[in-house]
Amino acid sequence: DNLSIEDVRQALARENQELPGGRVDQGKGELVLRTIGRVQRPEDFEDLILANRGGQPVRIRDVGRVEDYSEEPRGLSRLWSADGGGGGENAVSLIVQKQSGTNTVQVVDRVKRRLKQLQEVLPPDVETETIRDQSRFIQRSIDEVKFHLVLAGILVSLTVMLFIANLRATLICAVAIPTSIIATFTVMRWLDFTLNNVTMLALVLATGIVIDDAVVVLENISRYVEEGESPM
Repeated sequence: DNLSIEDVRQALARENQELPGGRVDQGKGELVLRTIGRVQRPEDFEDLILANRGGQPVRIRDVGRVEDYSEEPRGLSRLWSADGGGGGENAVSLIVQKQSGTNTVQVVDRVKRRLKQLQEVLPPDVETETIRDQSRFIQRSIDEVKFHLVLAGILVSLTVMLFIANLRATLICAVAIPTSIIATFTVMRWLDFTLNNVTMLALVLATGIVIDDAVVVLENISRYVEEGESPM
């Protein structure tokens, strides 16, 4: 009577554990003792005492049965191959989230390096595979912006060379763009700014302004020199 599931749970937690058993001094050292009270075999659980009723112990075998069985799964992860065939393989999902204010690309790079180290000590039948990587989009965006920056510098130099037909003016325009970008990166590093999609987009827009100003100023200077004005 008056025996609940909570009594069974508490009895299992109370009777199946290891506790510190004190210490023994040995000269300048000491040994730490422990009381081993964990159940070694599944059938031994049946002898655990849940409570005393009427002067008689109530054991687990009196209220139920013990089975050696795996824990009921409450979640499932499946990994499908690239070709999409089959029903997928059992997997363990691990999600790594960066802290606020940290760099996504740096965090992902460190995680990938750590995974390579772990792969060397994992069993041969265990493999790691990256399913979702938010740094890929960032890397592609940055690479695309860098490509457009280089392409803009080349096209502007060719445009100046084609319309003004002056090697010195072309070199001035070609040097002005990377000089402005390097100076901008220097200030960004000094102010501890990060490179992201917003700052790179702003850099592309600012580069366009530099290009426009360079072309307009060079064309104006060339026109004055052709009309006989002194370059100084």
